[in-house]
Amino acid sequence: MKSSFGRKLFWLFLVFSLVPAVLLTVSGYYLTVGFGELTVSPSSQSRSQLAGYLNDYLFDQIEQSLVIASEDSPASTELDFYFQTDGDTVIFPINRVPLTTPDALAMVQRSRTSPRGFAQIDGAVVQYVALGYPDGPTVVGGISHRGDYASLWEDVQSEEAEHNSLRELTIRYAYFAAVVLLVLAASSGLFAYLFSSRLSRNLARPLVEMGEASQKIAAGDFEQQVRLQGSGEVRLMIENFNQMASRLKETTARLTQAERVAAWRNVARRFAHELKNPLQPIAISLHRIKTRLQDSPDYAALQEPLQAASEELKQLTALAERFSELAKMPPSSPRDVDLVELLSSLSSLYADQLAAHDFHLDLPTEPCHVSIDATYFREAIHNLLKNAIEASAPGGRITLGLRTNEGSVSIVIDDEGTGMDEETLKAARMPYFTTKETGNGIGLAVVEKVVNEHRGSLDIQTKSGKGCRVTIVLPLSSGENDAT
Repeated sequence: MKSSFGRKLFWLFLVFSLVPAVLLTVSGYYLTVGFGELTVSPSSQSRSQLAGYLNDYLFDQIEQSLVIASEDSPASTELDFYFQTDGDTVIFPINRVPLTTPDALAMVQRSRTSPRGFAQIDGAVVQYVALGYPDGPTVVGGISHRGDYASLWEDVQSEEAEHNSLRELTIRYAYFAAVVLLVLAASSGLFAYLFSSRLSRNLARPLVEMGEASQKIAAGDFEQQVRLQGSGEVRLMIENFNQMASRLKETTARLTQAERVAAWRNVARRFAHELKNPLQPIAISLHRIKTRLQDSPDYAALQEPLQAASEELKQLTALAERFSELAKMPPSSPRDVDLVELLSSLSSLYADQLAAHDFHLDLPTEPCHVSIDATYFREAIHNLLKNAIEASAPGGRITLGLRTNEGSVSIVIDDEGTGMDEETLKAARMPYFTTKETGNGIGLAVVEKVVNEHRGSLDIQTKSGKGCRVTIVLPLSSGENDAT
């Protein structure tokens, strides 16, 4: 998981899913061990161990007595029975039980698998040991117990078997509990991962994306929009964030535009002032020179340079007046205007200039009302159309379009002319900059000032040699908004 929130969710769900499994496994294990300890008490275990010890001791004593009986005299032993056999014949040197030949043969047959054991003879229990000699007879001897010895020994063996069974069960349950715990751990881990991943996608991922978008916005990149995802409050939060980002972009653009317009006006005011100051003395001096030289024989030679200086002085005076007008432009007086009608009228005025180009007028059929100052706006569209015509070669495509959006309207002037690179575009938005031989460089400044005063935005997209697209976005008038 990439987000820290998702990792925290994973560990949280993993802990909450594993804790019950561990508690259940440990509780079951100790319950089983405790049940075994209660069932097989220490006293019963001691009795079982003591009985086993005595039983082994008696077998050893019988075996020793049997060896003595087979080597010396059977009478010298303490055996209750002793016999020899090498087939179907049985010899009983000692037979206090007494044993019959079938009993003896059955005991010999049993001794082939268990040389030590017990047998019941006429209600009594005999404990025997059998010894076989190579190339010799089989000798069997033993002692006799009372009848209740069998039940006592069975009880002891039963307790021992139960103890061993419970001990084995405990070991098996420990293995089983370990396997169950591993399975639960794996299942819990998978469940925690899937569940936390889903929650992380629905909660953490939108937050992470909005955090990254907000960082880019803080760095100055206002083109950020977060992909809609999730549902309910999460989706609503993303929609609100996108709306705020869009409004921030528009507000920042308007503030930047307003600051630029204010700077233009200040520069234009100072430029006009500084330019007008020397123009009047220069004009007076040129007039005096022309007056004094009229009767001079050198006047004919100086007339052409003086006329050129006078013409340049007129151009500078006109430029100073234009900058003075830009600085003194009064506030706009908006009124309800149909943009469809206004743009149609402007295209008619430029019909002769546009005749040499592939001009397209893309306007809606229904009226589109906005609150603008028609005089200022005509001037702005004039400047933009003029720039498009001058930048386009004959036959080049020029489009004047109008598009309505929800709550706003866009005027688009698109051409396939020379375009501008990024540095030229930045400079072109400042006053008195021009790349034309006859331009004064304030046309785009006028457009931006008009758009700014109408609470609109100006967007210019251009590349060198790829043409230029200018988009003016204006808010619709209240009546149009209601209709929308």
